[in-house]
Parts: sequence; structure tokens; C-alpha cells
Amino acid sequence: MCLRPRASARVPTLGWKPVIAIGWANAAHFYSLCSIFSYAGFLAVDCGWAADADTAGFVAGLLPTAVLCGRLFTSILWGHAADRCGRRPSMIASMVAVTLGNVCFGLTTSLPAALAVRFLLIGALNGWVTLMGLCVLECAGEAMQPVVWSYVFATGSVVALLGPAIGGWTYAALGPRFPALPPSLVGGAIGATAVAVNVAWLPETKPRATSSSASAATASSSAIRSSAIRAASSAAAASSSTLRAASTSSSAAAASSSYSSREGPAGKANKADAGGGARTRLATHPGGGGEGGGEGS
Repeated sequence: MCLRPRASARVPTLGWKPVIAIGWANAAHFYSLCSIFSYAGFLAVDCGWAADADTAGFVAGLLPTAVLCGRLFTSILWGHAADRCGRRPSMIASMVAVTLGNVCFGLTTSLPAALAVRFLLIGALNGWVTLMGLCVLECAGEAMQPVVWSYVFATGSVVALLGPAIGGWTYAALGPRFPALPPSLVGGAIGATAVAVNVAWLPETKPRATSSSASAATASSSAIRSSAIRAASSAAAASSSTLRAASTSSSAAAASSSYSSREGPAGKANKADAGGGARTRLATHPGGGGEGGGEGS
């Protein structure tokens, strides 16, 4: 049974400009890597880097490998650069390096210079492999990411197919002095177009607003937490003062009650003795005042 999506479910739309920018950058990257496959052996012989075509295989393998070796040391650094400087500046810098690398490689005539150009400009200073997944995810979103990935991989596959053909067809087209210059100029043109397209159409997707909002939320939660702690401390202090006042009043009441209980029986006995003595004196001398007057008379 085939389940169909609801009519109310909407698929998010994606602008075609960021997709073209990312796909063109992938094309420039793949051409700079793959176009040399068809003429690397002939280049090694024509430039004197190998004695003949039978011994040119080692040099022909070094030229593409230099690009991959250059990535080993800078892939993580490109990730840090994308987080610190932004995705768009990092992508533009990578495409500029690819453009310069293609042109400089076409003008080199020594093997160390050719390896250095491919190692540094096309390899180490090209952060496309690190930036590719990040740009696709942030430009397309989770819903459209598979669609954009299909376009990007299709672009790379087409260029990987046509790049060696273009390189072999244009090799030494401008003369034997710089035989690799024509295919390298094609790569430089693709790279320069990638620079322009990324400048014009690639948006900056670094989450700056999200970071500031998160910082503000963290500061607000810290302030709320501090206010709550101060309020709790004040309440605890007030409760402690109330308890101390209640304890003081209870102690005073207990002391008063204890004093009354100690004074009661003794006081009553003394008052009773004093009353009995007075009555005894009155009974013994009922006419004290008259007797004294009689004696006087």
C-alpha cells in the first residue's frame, strides 16, 4: 500500500542561486583535481621530469597526490576559519586559491614548483572539502539537504567525466613551452567564475544572531538565578530573625513562669504567718491604747 503525503504538508522551497554557487565551486574543485589525469605523463616527459613515457608514471602519480597531501594539514583549520570568519569568506578565499593554482601550474616548468603549487594553492589553501557539507546543510536546511546534495554531486560527477577530456584536448594547444597552460586556463576561468558567483549569490550562514541570542539568554538566566538566590537568602535571613525573636519571647515567658512558680508557695506562707501574728497581738492586747491612757491618768 502506497502512502501519499497529506495535501496540507508543504515542502520548503529553496532559492536556486545558492545551489548554483555551491555547485560551481564543486565544479572548480573537481576540474583542478581531475583534468590532469589525461596529460600528466606527457607533461612529465615534455618538461623533462621523466626520461620517457615508460618512466613517467611515478611523476604522473605525484602531481594529483600533492593536492590530497595538502588537504591533510589544513582541513581542520578551514573548519575553524569558517566558524571564526564566516562560511562565505572562507569559500571565496578557497576559490581564489583554486584560480591562482590553476594559472600558476600552467606556467611552471620545474617539478618542485609544480608540486608546490598543487600542494599549497590547490590543496592546502582550498577548503572546499571542509566547507562543502556545512554550506549545503545551512543553505538548504534539513528538509532540502538531500536534494541539494544530489545537485552538487551531479555537478562534480559531470566535471570529473569531462575534465580529463578537456585537459587532453587542450594540452599543448598554445605551444610546447607551456604545454599545461591551456587546460590550466580553463580551470582558472572556472575558478574565477566560481569566485564571482559565490560573491554574488552565496549567503552568509554563520549563526551570529543565534550566538548573540544564546549569550543574551545565558546572561538573563544568570541574572534571574542571582536574583532568586538573593531573594532566598533574604527570606532565610528574615525567617531566622523571626525564629530568634520567637525564641527570645518564649525564653522570657518561661523565665516569668518559673519565677512565679518559685515565688508563689513561699509568698503565701509568709503572708499567712504575718496575718496570724497580727491577729495574736490584737487578741493579747485588746485595749492597748486605753491601757496606756489609764496609766497616764
